Order: sequence, then structure tokens, then C-alpha cells
Amino acid sequence: MSLFIAGEAFPDLADFAAVKIAIFIASLTAGTLGAAILWKRRAESDDARDGNEVAATNN
Repeated sequence: MSLFIAGEAFPDLADFAAVKIAIFIASLTAGTLGAAILWKRRAESDDARDGNEVAATNN
């Protein structure tokens, strides 16, 4: 969808090529950031779950 909008907004081929690169970089950045956030959340969740299992076995 963003490529369609960029094509309409930037009819010049040089500008459109720059926009395609910018969209690609933004997509990679968003994917990397999202994966990092989810990875950290999962690690925190695993640590909390492991702590609960240890507490349950100590009782």
C-alpha cells in the first residue's frame, strides 16, 4: 500500500526509487525493533515462569 501511495505522490522515477529504499529500510527497522521487544518480553516471561516453578517445588 505504501508503494502505491508513493507512486502517486512521487511521479518522478528518481524520487520514487529513493522512496522505495526508504520504505524498505523502515520496514527492516520496524521488524528488527518488534523482534527485539518481543524477544525481551519472552525472556522476562520465561524468567518469571522459572521463578514460579522453583517456588512451587520448594513448598
